[in-house]
Amino acid sequence: MGICALQLRWLTRLHTMGVLPNGHSIIELGPQDIYRDVTKSAIISNAVALGQGDNPVLDRFPVAFDLPIPPDVSLLLTKSLYSLFGLTDYKSLDFFDHRADFKCDLNIEHAFHEKFDCLTNFGTSEHCFDISMSFRNAHNLLRKGGLLLYDLPAYGDINHGFYNIHPIAYIEMALANKYEIVDAHYVDNVGVRSLIYSLNSQNDFDFDSLPIKISDFCLLDQGPMQRNVILNFYKNLNDPDTIRYQGHAASLIFDYCFIAMRKTSEEPFVVPNQRF
Repeated sequence: MGICALQLRWLTRLHTMGVLPNGHSIIELGPQDIYRDVTKSAIISNAVALGQGDNPVLDRFPVAFDLPIPPDVSLLLTKSLYSLFGLTDYKSLDFFDHRADFKCDLNIEHAFHEKFDCLTNFGTSEHCFDISMSFRNAHNLLRKGGLLLYDLPAYGDINHGFYNIHPIAYIEMALANKYEIVDAHYVDNVGVRSLIYSLNSQNDFDFDSLPIKISDFCLLDQGPMQRNVILNFYKNLNDPDTIRYQGHAASLIFDYCFIAMRKTSEEPFVVPNQRF
């Protein structure tokens, strides 16, 4: 689990859209470490976009994250990163990671006494065998008006976790629970795209120009979309950038969904049925 360069850019996008709650609380499902593809220049360029280019916390970040960083120091850097976005009250939960504020098995429903303004699920739910319960717990941790940020595997990444989560799951979950989907992207070949962005972070990354759209998954005829996903996967497998950075191994090519949803009701979580 970690925050990659594209997730950093996505957080900047959400902040620019006025979506991220400024100066409020955040809880992570699993303490996140800044991923090794992130560079200090990428952090600085995003900080400048946030109007935080002179923030002294920028001095805390190393030039690169590809060298070992002690776990507790790594978590402090994560907290510093979120503070650039105005998310200053940081907590996390995990069953195994000693750094978490709360020890919690997400396979079991919990009665949480504290609620938060923002929740990140950056690569956690796919590791929960009772994945539905992880979504229920996320719902219960968030106060009304809060923001759910999901970045989970959709295609490829075999054996990374128990599951891949298809876009339709978020669509149906939003309909069943009255979530407002405020931003949604199917990010193909996310590892390579993230690395290329990190190396050229002075340039913007255009999420809206990605080849596969979340809206494609709502069509009654799913055949063209399914073929598009598969053909795009093989195209990425043979792409020069993929060959340059990750080689030919299909297990290293994977697609993720970046989904931001706002909780609009205090009603209990509803397990969705698939309508599309």
